Amino acid sequence: MYIYVRVVGVWTLQDTLQYAGIAEYDDFGKVVSLSYTGNVLMSASNLGIYEFTRSGLVWTEGQFI
Repeated sequence: MYIYVRVVGVWTLQDTLQYAGIAEYDDFGKVVSLSYTGNVLMSASNLGIYEFTRSGLVWTEGQFI
């Protein structure tokens, strides 16, 4: 999953998110929800829901539900 940010009207790739152990055909990123603050991202796949959190410019893998 690709994360872009807009700075001064220009979209720039900030990060590429992958969850450890995800298989190619698990539909990771099929459904995505971003928190109001933009610091928590939830992504659904065929296996469950993956959480990522952002601190500054760094995204970190969180829980698998």
